[in-house]
Amino acid sequence: MNTRRASSERSKDFWQSALGDRVLQAQYSILMNQVRRLHGNSVLWVGETPDSAQLLQQCMVRDTVYLSMALPDSALGAPSSVAMPSLNGQLEGLPFAKNQFNGLVLHHALECSVDPRAGLREAARVIAPGGRIVIVGFNPFSLFGLRSGYAKWNSDCLSGRRLVNPLRLFDWLELLGFILDAKPIYLDYRVPFVPPEGLQIASAWLQSRSHRWAWMQWIKRFPVGGVLIVSATKRTLPLTLSRLTRHSRRDLAPAGYSKVIDFRLAAKDKH
Repeated sequence: MNTRRASSERSKDFWQSALGDRVLQAQYSILMNQVRRLHGNSVLWVGETPDSAQLLQQCMVRDTVYLSMALPDSALGAPSSVAMPSLNGQLEGLPFAKNQFNGLVLHHALECSVDPRAGLREAARVIAPGGRIVIVGFNPFSLFGLRSGYAKWNSDCLSGRRLVNPLRLFDWLELLGFILDAKPIYLDYRVPFVPPEGLQIASAWLQSRSHRWAWMQWIKRFPVGGVLIVSATKRTLPLTLSRLTRHSRRDLAPAGYSKVIDFRLAAKDKH
C-alpha cells in the first residue's frame, strides 16, 4: 500500500469516526456564514468530505464545483455523492484555467497536500481578482497539534497531515496578493479524542457549564483552538491601463521656481 492510499484510508477512518463528526459539527455554523458571503459566477470546493461541500447550496452562486482529494475508489470523497459537478484531483495541480473562479473553499485541503505552499499558490492562480478564499484546517498550536505531533511517529488518524503554521499561512496569503477580510476564527478547544462511553455524560456536563467559568472564557481569547477558519480576498488592480495617443497628450503647465538671491550682495548691503 503506497503512502497516498494509506493517508486516504486514515482520512476516511477519521471523518467517519465520532471525533471527525464532532469536528465537522463544531465548524458547521461558522463555515455556513462564510460560504454565504461568496459571490460571483462560480465557486470551487476542495476537500475530502462531500457532505460538507453541500454548504455551497447556501451561497448565491450560479456554478459550483467539488474537487475531491480522496482516491477515486474511496467511498469517503466519492464525487457521485454530491449534487454538483465534481471530479477527483490534487490541490497542487488543479485542472482549471487562470482566474476561473470567484470563490474558493479549501476544506482541510492544505494539510492533505504534499506541498501546502504549492497548493495555496495553485489556488491563488485559479481564483479571479476580487474573489474570496475560505481556508479551514487544523491549528498546530492546539491540542490537535499535539496529537498531530504524536501521529508523525505512530500510526494515527491524523498521520500524513501537514498542519500549516497560521503565521506562515498569513504570510503566504500576503505574498500571493490576498488581504484578510475578517478576523481569523479559532474553534473547538476540547481534547482531540472522544471520551469513553462511561465518561460521555460527565464530559457533556462539563461542556454545558464551560460558559459559566471565567477561566474557560479566558482561554478562548488565545488562538489555540483546534480548528482555524480564515477568509481573505484577492486584491484587484485599482488602475485601468490605456494606450497614450498623440491627441491625448497635454501640454505641461509652467512650473514656478523660487527666486534666487545672491546672499553675498545682500550681506554687503547690510554693512
